[in-house]
Amino acid sequence: MNGACKAYHEICKEYENVCKAGYKEACKNVLRPYAKIKDELYWLLYQEYMKSIGASYEGAIYESIRKDLQPFYTVSLDTVRVSLGSASDGAGITDCTHIHFPDEELVHTLQSGEAIANSSKLHCVLHELKHVQQCQDIGSRKKYGVMWFSQFEITLKVRIDETIRDALSLLSGKGAKYVHDAMPMEKDAEDYANSILDKVRSDTRHGHL
Repeated sequence: MNGACKAYHEICKEYENVCKAGYKEACKNVLRPYAKIKDELYWLLYQEYMKSIGASYEGAIYESIRKDLQPFYTVSLDTVRVSLGSASDGAGITDCTHIHFPDEELVHTLQSGEAIANSSKLHCVLHELKHVQQCQDIGSRKKYGVMWFSQFEITLKVRIDETIRDALSLLSGKGAKYVHDAMPMEKDAEDYANSILDKVRSDTRHGHL
């Protein structure tokens, strides 16, 4: 994250030097392009974060599984790649067309064409595929990354406000997941996975326990 931290430091230093000097117009000039600078910072953070995952065993989703799940998504699943890897909290994470799962058995299942017999694992797959859909709908990997990190920051602030009223929230081990699960993009993916899970199980060979 060195590059991201350096960029953030430079932004803060420029803001402090100009605004503390009392130059109001100059200060406005710093703030005016701040949104664009912030987007670039989010994009840099996103790229660095994805590099830190260290994915392995990357491969395509097996054709029969793609065929089963394709009716539930408008984005083509042909270009989706799955691999072994995870976010800092041990959860699965999607980088547009690349999905990283912490479960080696699930990665093998998706790549080999075996039926996904575990409902919670199937739910995880459906959730992450929704993020692939979101990336296509948003328009690009960069826009997706900027939106994801901006939502994390906004949601973090909301959660901090809530935590002030309930100091035990973060202390009870909720941490980053507490923020992550409340993000609009994550709630959208979770709600979608919940809404189609039963139909996927009944319409395809996946999820039959």
